[in-house]
Amino acid sequence: MSSKKAAKTAASDGPEFESALKELEELVEALESGDLSLSDSLQRFKRGVELSKHCHDMLDQARQ
Repeated sequence: MSSKKAAKTAASDGPEFESALKELEELVEALESGDLSLSDSLQRFKRGVELSKHCHDMLDQARQ
């Protein structure tokens, strides 16, 4: 992929990246609060791992 095309793709993914990062931050806050049940904590942890991987993949793509 050319650098112009990669930059355009990264720019179009900007809001998606930022919303994913915001959701990830909210999940971390909820987990750190200690007010969740074990089941809720596990569900949110799984979602956090998914979001973290998604954000990491988007950053890798933008670097190429």
